[in-house]
Amino acid sequence: MEFTFIDHNSPFLEKVVELGKRNSQTLGLMPRDAYIQQAKKKCIVIAFEGDALLGYCLFRVVETKHRIGITQVCVEPTRRLQGISKNLLNHVQSKYKALVQGMLVSCREDYTEACALWKSFGFVSKKRTRSRSLQERYLLKFWYSFDQIDLFSSEKES
Repeated sequence: MEFTFIDHNSPFLEKVVELGKRNSQTLGLMPRDAYIQQAKKKCIVIAFEGDALLGYCLFRVVETKHRIGITQVCVEPTRRLQGISKNLLNHVQSKYKALVQGMLVSCREDYTEACALWKSFGFVSKKRTRSRSLQERYLLKFWYSFDQIDLFSSEKES
């Protein structure tokens, strides 16, 4: 299994779009152009074997807030529970750890398995907000800190 960040010219991009489309019921709808735009920024990391896509993580760098916003993490159903999601997130962390403070992801509260998965990866639930859906649903905002020390933090809290 290999991992790489792809751009808009990658032969894997169409496979990423297709995998996202097949899983849109839980991921949410994402226009094809949004995938292309993120690929141009090299904000998609994939797991693959040969020419087979195993999964991907689509994210954005939010420079003004010094964080990564995880948009989608998706793994082929037959390849789930093999550590692929965690490895995808680890690749994002490795690339951006020195540049941002951490990663933020939103997950629908009623997706209990997905919320448990984020917690198992070390993400901490920080906030509960109402979603934009017509039905009354809530999102949990999960944070994963890169433990970066900045001007306002110290190694020894008083």
